[in-house]
Amino acid sequence: MQEEKVAQEIMVKYPAVVFPKSLLPYPKKKIQKVLEEALRYVDDEAMVENLKSCAVFLENFIDDEEANKRNSELLKNKEWQKAVKKHSPKNTDN
Repeated sequence: MQEEKVAQEIMVKYPAVVFPKSLLPYPKKKIQKVLEEALRYVDDEAMVENLKSCAVFLENFIDDEEANKRNSELLKNKEWQKAVKKHSPKNTDN
């Protein structure tokens, strides 16, 4: 349930699924390097897949200005607004 709430909040604020890299706690390149390094030492296949998923997700953190532009454009899109409203859990018409 908590994951769904977080996912919904992300989609409301970052509908283009790109994020300002300034949200990262460390520089993106440093995080990438640590993930790559961790892959060298992990034997557990599930953990390997998790680390790879993290590396893929990290690619969604881009230049702040570009991320804000893409998200803003989508937030202003009337068709996107209709789709969000239609699929919103608060919408009882479904």
